[in-house]
Amino acid sequence: MEITVERPQSALTHEGAGEVFQIAERQPVRIRRRGDAPDEVLLNYERYEAETRFLRNLLLVARALQKGVEQMPDLEGLQWTKLLEPALRRQMLLELIEAGRASVERQDAAIFNRTWKGWASTGEVLNDPEQFAALTRPIDPAQTIPLVRP
Repeated sequence: MEITVERPQSALTHEGAGEVFQIAERQPVRIRRRGDAPDEVLLNYERYEAETRFLRNLLLVARALQKGVEQMPDLEGLQWTKLLEPALRRQMLLELIEAGRASVERQDAAIFNRTWKGWASTGEVLNDPEQFAALTRPIDPAQTIPLVRP
């Protein structure tokens, strides 16, 4: 998370507070505290939640790598992976590692979070025979609607 905007603590209590919160909607703002008090970072809720989810799930990936794909479903937070075959679990971990790298490189937790959600949704579909059948049944081209490219 790159912070390029800094404001003093006093900016939150005077006329500048509105500006600080508008900036925080777009990017993190470092709030410089007085004296020995540690500085703080102001984020909008969506970014805070995405960063928190990213870190929590990245820790689960690290623990899964340590445990191995066979014991991965034993980890709290990864029980849903029991629906995936070991080969799929291995593929999932590789994709999550790459998504984590890309997220850190681009400073965008959403890259990793979307990959995580995609795999979690895959587990849900595999657990629901009706959904799985609907998604894997043959497609009748006569029943499709062709889209015109713009």
